[in-house]
Amino acid sequence: MLLKPYIIIYTSEGKVAFTRNEWMLDRTPRRYHRTDGPAIEYSDGGKAWWIDGALFYDKKEYDALVQEARDMPLVLRLVDSRWWVRELK
Repeated sequence: MLLKPYIIIYTSEGKVAFTRNEWMLDRTPRRYHRTDGPAIEYSDGGKAWWIDGALFYDKKEYDALVQEARDMPLVLRLVDSRWWVRELK
């Protein structure tokens, strides 16, 4: 029987899905990161927005920061000190 993921997390390295037991036993340190949606998605619909390890309690604040970075001229994005802004597509 295939178990439904309890949680899906996104880091700068990629996406990982866990069952509830796997998540409870996992002790791997992670730096959550996602600029195109929530970095943590629970099977019950809960979500958490993170950028480069920083948690945003307010989705509007998260959306505003990502949109601000997307609206920057390319020349400014390329010299921005935040790595994720330079790599944002």
